Amino acid sequence: LTLQLQPETLDLTDTIFVSYTDLGYYHQTGDTDLDASDDLQTTEQKIAITIKTETTGFAQNLLTGGKLYPNPVSSTLNVVLPAAMQYNELKVRVVNMRGKQVYFTEISNVSSFDILVNKFTEGLYHLHITDSRQVFSRNFVKKE
Repeated sequence: LTLQLQPETLDLTDTIFVSYTDLGYYHQTGDTDLDASDDLQTTEQKIAITIKTETTGFAQNLLTGGKLYPNPVSSTLNVVLPAAMQYNELKVRVVNMRGKQVYFTEISNVSSFDILVNKFTEGLYHLHITDSRQVFSRNFVKKE
């Protein structure tokens, strides 16, 4: 069973229901050969997959504004900071969907900057920028 999800279509918490049919043969005890007298039985299986994304342990002031482009990105991600964060001392993190930090830097006195993502593997990433009081957080997709 293979399930492919489009990250941009998911909310913070989504439940996806998947159905598949399991085909099996039933034959009498002691009968070791499968033949035309055996019954074909199908069983429908249902699986619920819940996707939940949370950010914990960070400042509560989540900022709007600012932007990332292009998204999806193949080589250079351009980040324009919200006005409230411009020219502050910032910590910039990029985390992959497995929760591993793949990029970190500290910057200050900028209104925008670039992140080279050409060596990142294809997939969904989370950009998290903080200063002493605020959080700017966005997802982006790395494509080949």
